[in-house]
Amino acid sequence: METQAYLERVGQVDLLLEGWLVVELDGRQHAEWSQVKKDHRRNNESVVQGYTTLRYYYADVVYSPADMVGQVVSVLARRR
Repeated sequence: METQAYLERVGQVDLLLEGWLVVELDGRQHAEWSQVKKDHRRNNESVVQGYTTLRYYYADVVYSPADMVGQVVSVLARRR
């Protein structure tokens, strides 16, 4: 796992797992329309480059961590 990984034409991502799974942990500012558009463009570019992206909010991390981790593990297992 790499934290604050830099992807060309995407920028910094919160987590990069096994070199292909991007996990973004979004705060409140990601609900603003200008940021939503930016996030969608970044996601699209990461997919074009062969990455898979999962996005989570604060509430996911704090109140449903088992669900979040379960999803991440499930996605990682598909590629193994």
